[in-house]
Amino acid sequence: MRLDSRTAVLCAAAGAALSAPVMAQTADLSYKWREGVTLAYETVMDITQETASPFGNTSVEISTTSVQTYEVTAVRRGDGQIEVTNDSIKVEGDTGVGGRISYDSTNPRDRRRASDPTIAPFASMVGKSFVMVLNEAGEVQNLEGHEELAALSGATDAMFEAQLEQMWHVVPGEEVEVGETWSTRTTQTIPGVGEITVELEYTFTEMDSMEGLDVAVIEVTGSASMGRGARVQGMRVSITESLVEGVIHFAPDLGLVIESEQSQDLILEITGQGQSITQSLSSSLFMELSDVEGLDLDAPADPEAEPAEEPEEPAAAEPQPPAPEPAPPAPPATPPAGSGRSGGKP
Repeated sequence: MRLDSRTAVLCAAAGAALSAPVMAQTADLSYKWREGVTLAYETVMDITQETASPFGNTSVEISTTSVQTYEVTAVRRGDGQIEVTNDSIKVEGDTGVGGRISYDSTNPRDRRRASDPTIAPFASMVGKSFVMVLNEAGEVQNLEGHEELAALSGATDAMFEAQLEQMWHVVPGEEVEVGETWSTRTTQTIPGVGEITVELEYTFTEMDSMEGLDVAVIEVTGSASMGRGARVQGMRVSITESLVEGVIHFAPDLGLVIESEQSQDLILEITGQGQSITQSLSSSLFMELSDVEGLDLDAPADPEAEPAEEPEEPAAAEPQPPAPEPAPPAPPATPPAGSGRSGGKP
């Protein structure tokens, strides 16, 4: 995890202001959205697709690195309204028939190539924003203004929402013990193909320390399956092998994902019309928190929460008359039975 000076200060403040020990056996694994906070996450996605068919073999490899800012514009009953903006994108890869592709939106020379047909789908995403509402478990409650971005990425609205769910709905939104598990299930319809379902199981394995922060380590395993009747151009599609694995580092005190990494490997069989096509798809997604602005640890995460009451100042004591002269010391007395003392002689 790369942290700039502001995030380093955040780590120090969290350590000083919050008291959860590193070796705690329970942790509150829920997001703590705070109005006015802006988060920056860098995401790296690598995709490799290989296809073997009677017409030959093809291979596609694409790697994208993007930076997105997440500005929490409002919080209501724990749900955060977040404006997401694509700040930059970098693409490297081999599209097979389309040849190699290389583009970096932060490079002035590359920006002049933004209208190139192979570059345009990626370049058009830069500067685009949408608004999502996530609850304390990271479940998507609402989406607005995402349609253009979904179209640019070749996804339907349902696919776009499912991708966000898989990225953010990684915690249960409540306090859990080390060793506990929880699961998620998302189903999306791929146009012209059918339904694909991803089932994931998360396990809170331990508490650890990362860059001065106490973090919960969450391991992920799962699988994907195609619904019955899935077809491509009249040919039957099935997933014969699938494996999803990953690990997430979540800071309970801050209520934020610090790092998240997931990999997914699929083998698809496409059969029909006397033909058989095998396609393998491997993808990995790595996301890390790179910057934080506007975080006030003393402010409540939800502005609707009741503020803590300030302790009252003790009233000034009234003057007392002078104490009388001390009496002569009394002889020692035997403690009464049941006084709670032990170890002495009667």
